[in-house]
Parts: sequence; structure tokens; C-alpha cells
Amino acid sequence: NNNSAYESLNSIGIDLVRNDSLRQQISLVYEVRYPKVDATQEILFTHIFDHLYPALRTNLKTVSPREMTVPVNLEKLRQNNGFAEDLYMTIFI
Repeated sequence: NNNSAYESLNSIGIDLVRNDSLRQQISLVYEVRYPKVDATQEILFTHIFDHLYPALRTNLKTVSPREMTVPVNLEKLRQNNGFAEDLYMTIFI
């Protein structure tokens, strides 16, 4: 996120925005919503790199680069509860 315009407005004085509702919404976006998005993104990246990516490398093989990946052993993968949980958690996040 690029917060420079908001930081500039804040340093000059957010009271320049005369419309109370608009001023509150601007503050809400930059002070509450963007930090939540950043935190969620960090959780997702950490989960992907720590859990999902290693599971994908172990259980899938690339048939053709950037086009197709297939299970190493489909039946074994279907029984792999940890792999399923990693996928569910990624979707949930």
C-alpha cells in the first residue's frame, strides 16, 4: 500500500477534509482496514511458504513448466489429511 498521500494529508491536517463522514472513512481505510489487509497477507504468505509449498513439492510433480502439475500418487494424496488441511487453511485465509 502506498500511504504517502494519507500521511501527507495527516501531517498537514486531516481537518482539511470538511466532510465529517468522508474524513472518518478515509481514516478508517488507512488506520484500520489497510493494516488488517497487510496482516492477513503476511499470515497467508507465511502459511504458503511454511506449509503449502513444501506439501506441494512433496506431493506433486510438474509435467510441463507453467502448465500442468499432477499428483505423484493420487490415491496416497487423497488419503493425506495434512495436505487437505493445508489446502483448506490456505483457502480459509
